[in-house]
Amino acid sequence: MTTPTPAATIEEQRHNVLTKQKVTSVPDAWDDLSSIPGASTGHDIVPLTKNRIMLVGRGGSGKSTLINSDSRIAILDLEKGGRTVRQPRAIRFSPPPTTPFVHRAQYCRDVVKKLVTRKKSGKDDIQMLGIDTIDSLIHAFALEMMNREKITDPGDYGGGHGKGYAVLRNDIMDNILGPVTQAGMGWVIICHITPIKIRAGEGDKLVNELSMSQSFRGAFFKECDHFLAMENTKVVDKKSRQAVTAKQILCTPGGTWANGAIPDVKVRVPIKARIVLPITDPFAALEKEYNLACEKLVEEYDDSSTSSTGSTDEG
Repeated sequence: MTTPTPAATIEEQRHNVLTKQKVTSVPDAWDDLSSIPGASTGHDIVPLTKNRIMLVGRGGSGKSTLINSDSRIAILDLEKGGRTVRQPRAIRFSPPPTTPFVHRAQYCRDVVKKLVTRKKSGKDDIQMLGIDTIDSLIHAFALEMMNREKITDPGDYGGGHGKGYAVLRNDIMDNILGPVTQAGMGWVIICHITPIKIRAGEGDKLVNELSMSQSFRGAFFKECDHFLAMENTKVVDKKSRQAVTAKQILCTPGGTWANGAIPDVKVRVPIKARIVLPITDPFAALEKEYNLACEKLVEEYDDSSTSSTGSTDEG
């Protein structure tokens, strides 16, 4: 199993990567464009905790364990999966049992508002929002809408034709994910997957499908920086030399997902295709691999820049 990397080493690696970045402001030659908000050039790499991540996998694959293992993550723990994970270092927020189901969405808005206000006041110890799970968050917002509008399904809102689902998506984006991003924080949303049978040729085929509608899936997939999958795998324990179950992150397009109904894995930084996570400090292990990938990206840019600027014509 991988030896966990100390937090200080992780922070040092992150600092080294970020300080090696190329120019991220517009040079003088483009000064007429520099007044446009968001104008930049060169690398603009952010820490893993400021990324927007979709994390998918079946129950028991380690999704909750991963995000609960880091104290920089605040979690909307709607399914209360963080109560029994191995290293519950993150702070969790779950609606109290006395909270009516139709008020759970407002509870989530209030928590996010508090976190964002806290971040804007200068406190940087919480850098990421976790949602466990996005399936449950959508359900909470749907119950609120149905109670408010006196309808039996969000699809009946505004005369039907699916308008209610668009309103739900906008509500979650505008009041949960949007404010978090605008405050300079990252987010990681957990989503269950469900095996389903589809007709393929003359027989049935088992594929993986996200436990949410295609419209929600498309909206979140478009906004995320990384779409990662978790699954159980077998590795050989060095001491016992026995195969043991371990958690694994899949960070490569295709693979398990190529023949399924889920969109391919999505990454902004070329992380290793497969990362076996240790039992202790799994998020730190993922962050280490992310930082190494960022460093390699910067070094490759350095090499290409040197080769292009170092060549001369002798004609």
